[in-house]
Amino acid sequence: MTGLEGKFSLRFTAALAMLGENTGLTANYNEAKVSDPQIVAVRDKIIVVPHSEMGLAEAQIVVNMKDGSAYRQSADVETPESDLARQWSRLSSKFTDNATPVIGAARTHALIEVVGALEQCHDIGNVVALAVDDGR
Repeated sequence: MTGLEGKFSLRFTAALAMLGENTGLTANYNEAKVSDPQIVAVRDKIIVVPHSEMGLAEAQIVVNMKDGSAYRQSADVETPESDLARQWSRLSSKFTDNATPVIGAARTHALIEVVGALEQCHDIGNVVALAVDDGR
């Protein structure tokens, strides 16, 4: 498996999450991670089963323990985070990870600041200017 294949693997991404890794960071999807023995061991224990009664944005995780007990957690990714500060932090972090290589750190930071104050923005042109990669 390549790092790019890992990015689109539910089993690999779930293994990263279970091991406490940030699944939003591009750096976590590389050849070293997809071949890491600890991640592979967890990944190989994960079974993905489609559930016809669940929507595309829903998931249920079941962790079966050796003693027969099971832990269950459901999630709907369409449900926004209730802690808005935490949600903003997570989205800003992911945006920074993806945008910085394209538009640079300064413009990325400026865009986050402008979008964070979007309700007070009177000219969306500034947002567009910051977001467009002009080759600099």
